[in-house]
Amino acid sequence: MADLIHAQSCANRHTKGQVPIATLPGVPIGRIHSTMSGEFRKALVWHMSKHDTKIADLVRVTGISRDVINKLLSRENSSTAVENAVMLASYYGKTVEQFIRCDETQVNPIAALSEMLTESEQEMLAAQVRGLIARRAQK
Repeated sequence: MADLIHAQSCANRHTKGQVPIATLPGVPIGRIHSTMSGEFRKALVWHMSKHDTKIADLVRVTGISRDVINKLLSRENSSTAVENAVMLASYYGKTVEQFIRCDETQVNPIAALSEMLTESEQEMLAAQVRGLIARRAQK
């Protein structure tokens, strides 16, 4: 009986206190369009092969779970959250559209990520970059 009460208590804590996954401001929350999902998977396979990317690298840098990446790779028409698509594309320094097209041109990864920040976050990032450059000049 104690295990049942504990399980219900844990379930309540998770449903009431769960932190939302919306970590990228301005990025729509939801799944990528179903017609895009197969193309996204093909693009992920292409990019990983072309750049010799390991799943562990994607997990470490993007924060996307190994299970989500494995699902994308193993299921023909699997879909992913828009947020995951943005993070995977930006890993390769591309927008989602460039990523799906397997566009050879590479956008600066910092520029691709900074576009996902709010205006005030972009200002803070710019100030930090200016500080790094000034520190380098002092050395």
